Amino acid sequence: MDATYLPAFDQAMQFLFERHGNSISEDLVQAYCACGYLKEVDGVLTLTDAGRAELRRRRRTVTAS
Repeated sequence: MDATYLPAFDQAMQFLFERHGNSISEDLVQAYCACGYLKEVDGVLTLTDAGRAELRRRRRTVTAS
């Protein structure tokens, strides 16, 4: 993997892990891609702007609880 994609890949995996723990599957990834939260760029899974916004929203909700 190209080092320039590593931060984006880490964000994508963090998004999935925070929402689903260790229960990440190919079908789950494809579903999030279809919803626009994740996308594949040059074969690397990345978080979209919508995914980043959802991650921030979710963190605020967890922090406020």
